[in-house]
Amino acid sequence: MSTALRRGWDAAIAAIRHVLHLFIVALFGSYCVIILMQVFFRYVLNSSLIWSEETVRFEQFWVTMLAVALCADRRAHIRLEGLEHMFPPGIRPAVEKAADIVTIIACVFLFRFGVQFVMESIPTKSSAMQVSMDWAYTAMPVGAVLTILFTVDFWLRRKPAARR
Repeated sequence: MSTALRRGWDAAIAAIRHVLHLFIVALFGSYCVIILMQVFFRYVLNSSLIWSEETVRFEQFWVTMLAVALCADRRAHIRLEGLEHMFPPGIRPAVEKAADIVTIIACVFLFRFGVQFVMESIPTKSSAMQVSMDWAYTAMPVGAVLTILFTVDFWLRRKPAARR
């Protein structure tokens, strides 16, 4: 990869990472506020917010799928480290690469079926807010693509020994 292309790639990944952090913080913060509002309305004003539970559920799904991508970026996914240490040091990079390939394959399936799920859910409306369910389910393919992107970025930028 040329130096200019590498700088462009690094800048794009840094921008995606920054936007992803901001989006996750905003979603998490908003659903904390919505939960506090729901408690206040239910127990103080004796009037429940009918949309709050559904909104928080959708936001949690988005946060989960986006956080999976951040875990891929930070190399923080659950894995069998003991199994990796059973292999000689010369083979460990290949084991790490194989684990990454399995992750990418799983994300390709998640993307494929996530897009199909989104397309099929377009006519379906949520019960409380009456918005199309595709907005909530779009988190699956987005999270899968970002996970693949950060895994490939790891391959391009770092040495295998720098996993954690």
